[in-house]
Amino acid sequence: MLFFGYDDTNYESFLERLATAMHTHIAEDGKLNIPDGYGKGYMKAIHLPNQLQALLFDFTLNTDIFLNRIKSVKEYYTLNFDEINIADNITIKLGEDFISKDAHLRSAVLLTSSLFDFGYIARNGTAARGVHIMISRNWMSTYLGMLKKDKVIEKYIALKTASINFEPLDAEYRHLLNEILAGNDEINPIGKVVIQNRTMLLIERFFNRLYDKMNLLADHKMISDEEIQQLMKIESMLVKDFSKPPPTLPQLARLSMMSQTKLKQLFKKVYGLNIYEYYQKDRMHMAKHLLNTRQFSIKQIGLQLGFKNLSNFTIAFKKEFGLLPKDV
Repeated sequence: MLFFGYDDTNYESFLERLATAMHTHIAEDGKLNIPDGYGKGYMKAIHLPNQLQALLFDFTLNTDIFLNRIKSVKEYYTLNFDEINIADNITIKLGEDFISKDAHLRSAVLLTSSLFDFGYIARNGTAARGVHIMISRNWMSTYLGMLKKDKVIEKYIALKTASINFEPLDAEYRHLLNEILAGNDEINPIGKVVIQNRTMLLIERFFNRLYDKMNLLADHKMISDEEIQQLMKIESMLVKDFSKPPPTLPQLARLSMMSQTKLKQLFKKVYGLNIYEYYQKDRMHMAKHLLNTRQFSIKQIGLQLGFKNLSNFTIAFKKEFGLLPKDV
């Protein structure tokens, strides 16, 4: 296992030290290309407007790894947008607590504070992609209009249970994430603009939803950590393979170990949509992503996403986005 502890306050120094630990170096394009002995893929630090910075990554591990951010008296926050295909299990460290997860796919958004240890132990074969954004308290005060000691943020950070601080990586988050990672491959200035714009949209959406969620906590019965894990399992099954029909509600209920009524209620509470509305929305966002790559025809995309009739694909796409696939 590779153990890497860090307390860096910028991603460039983090990558430099991680590269040294992996016996490699940062490439000319700024990427840390993961050596074969540790995995395949990359990490890359980027600068954003107004002194923000982000870490983009997309890799698969060939060994176990323990990345551990050591708590620091210098206060800053990290906003994590993660999509992780878990091999065996993954152990997440929050403060002094270790939480083991064995869901096939962990897709979530999490805000963490440097005042607490945070890390994860990922197993050989685990694939991870996403964006981490480092945010200072001063930045939140200046650009988000938060008070120096914002009570909503303080409350969120202090609550460590999954039922409270879990934010789903839904179709809209996933669409923005796909555009950011695709833009990283651009060599022209437009790619940089896309990355900066979409990253700011991620930040804006998270904090808007955070305030809504925390302000409503007192009025809602919380969902248990176990129920959150079951819902994550159901969500990952829905978006795993659009070429096949989605599982039926009775099948999903059995997998979640809930009644159909309870599953429908909790899924809508967490993800904001009914189960099959969520499935269709995510499928249409995937269609838009594939169209934007310019690598496939409309017919090919429709077939990849399980549409046997191209007209049905066109109707569903227009219903979601208000335009035809050919107009993207």
